[in-house]
Amino acid sequence: MFSIALNSIIILVICMILGFIARKRNLITKAGEPVLSSILLSVTLPSTIIMSMQRDFNRELFNSSMIVLVASFLIHFAGFFLGLLLFKVLRGKSYEKGVWVFSLVFSNLVYMGLPLIESIYGSMGVFYASICTISFNFLAFTLGVKIMIKGSNCSVEEKDTIKKIFFNVPIWATIIGFLMFTFSIRLPDVVGSALSSVGSMTTPLSMIIIGSILATNNLKTVFLGAKMYIMIFVRLVAFPILAFFVLRIFIADEVIVGVLTIATAMPAAVLTAIFAAKYECNRDLASKFVFISTVLSVITIPLIALLI
Repeated sequence: MFSIALNSIIILVICMILGFIARKRNLITKAGEPVLSSILLSVTLPSTIIMSMQRDFNRELFNSSMIVLVASFLIHFAGFFLGLLLFKVLRGKSYEKGVWVFSLVFSNLVYMGLPLIESIYGSMGVFYASICTISFNFLAFTLGVKIMIKGSNCSVEEKDTIKKIFFNVPIWATIIGFLMFTFSIRLPDVVGSALSSVGSMTTPLSMIIIGSILATNNLKTVFLGAKMYIMIFVRLVAFPILAFFVLRIFIADEVIVGVLTIATAMPAAVLTAIFAAKYECNRDLASKFVFISTVLSVITIPLIALLI
């Protein structure tokens, strides 16, 4: 498990380095970052979502997926209240609130969690993890956007953003993908292959964007800040351990508990930095949080895996 986590993180870091170099050499400009983010959110990520749902319907599997879906929603809401509590206890600055809370609510399930879960639980684990993406995407593009733009100094009008929330591509991709599973609708092979190819760009593209953002930061200050490490400890260790013991009380299926725990143990979601850049909400802090939590997760994820 340790080697799997290490290999995954090395791949992510290499992609970030490439993005860092591209920005330093002006291959990616400041104006280009929002364009890349739009491609990620409107093209590659929706392709990944739809393909993760390409399964034939099964009643027992459907019932289990509903348990996963409800539990995933509850975990996200728990992260929301935990984030608010920690922000108050740590007395964070007002313009940091959006990034801190968003980071506690949303983990890097799509870009990093799915490969790790597949290596442990196989295709069944991937299916359950894909169900988790329903709550992730729905809340990220509704509650998450609201958290980010309301809790930070953003240049976007909240009312204009909220109007567009239910018309974004990832949410509709999630809805369409789940309906296709429910009615056992399979895409033609050529279409599925095309979407799989497009979706495969999601992870490297997201890391390249983060690397580009980091290139504008002062790297001497990236690893500074005691409050950041407290938040990261909660994100990577305390929250998933708490989730594990609570889930065991209500869910008997060990695979479901394991998948949900690992999903919770992932580092901060890439969308933290993507949204921060898109809405101009403290992008530097967001990119630092994603970067550091991803690097430190090479230690914490194997430890969490030993627990379950």
